[in-house]
Amino acid sequence: MDSLPYVRAICTEVLRWETILPFAVPHLLTEEDEYKGYCIPSGTWIFPNIWAISRNSDIYPDPLAFKPERWIPGGTKEGVPSLRPQEYVFGFGRRVCPGQDWAEHIIFLAVASLLATFNIEPEVGPDGSQIPPNDHYLQSGARTLRGSRCRITPRSDRAASLVRQAFSSL
Repeated sequence: MDSLPYVRAICTEVLRWETILPFAVPHLLTEEDEYKGYCIPSGTWIFPNIWAISRNSDIYPDPLAFKPERWIPGGTKEGVPSLRPQEYVFGFGRRVCPGQDWAEHIIFLAVASLLATFNIEPEVGPDGSQIPPNDHYLQSGARTLRGSRCRITPRSDRAASLVRQAFSSL
């Protein structure tokens, strides 16, 4: 992964930009706590707001934009954000996802494989203009994007052959 820093940056930005679960697993406070001057009593359920964390403009300038370069040292004038999405999208404390490392590797392999073998471009409408990606979501607890149109073509005959070979055994 270290030899493909931009692919790694894409994976990190995907985790931040399109958080699957807007809220983390709830936590029950076992002792009184204070947050920004507010007393939170023991026994209170806390729902960490992943969506708000990932959209915090104090941490991530221009938070609605997809900018993988924000994760590459020197990639932006602001520098690399201090809070990486891997620190919150997989949960917190005892309830952190046990498959986090596995998931990160699978995401990396999927992104690297797709980018190595396919050209991915916006769909073109009848008038020749690009159709923008869909940004409408299904109503559910998890953020699920509705279908979107794009053109996916093999980068070469060799890439097409590799894909056919990989899927022929499934």
